[in-house]
Amino acid sequence: MQAIREIQSVQKHQVVVNLPESFTAKRVEVIVIPYEEMNEDRNIMLAQQPSMQDWENEDDEVWDNVPAI
Repeated sequence: MQAIREIQSVQKHQVVVNLPESFTAKRVEVIVIPYEEMNEDRNIMLAQQPSMQDWENEDDEVWDNVPAI
């Protein structure tokens, strides 16, 4: 899947996205998000990232420290 991300200024209630020649899709999905809001959401996600690393373990690694009964 090809994706293009651009941060642009809105001029006269319009935004123009120029696609490269290599972009061959005939239909696209366009999502417009105010940049300031997106930036705040991204900062929240980045702040949570260190705590998420505790959950990122290999399957075997999780059970290695469990005492045998």
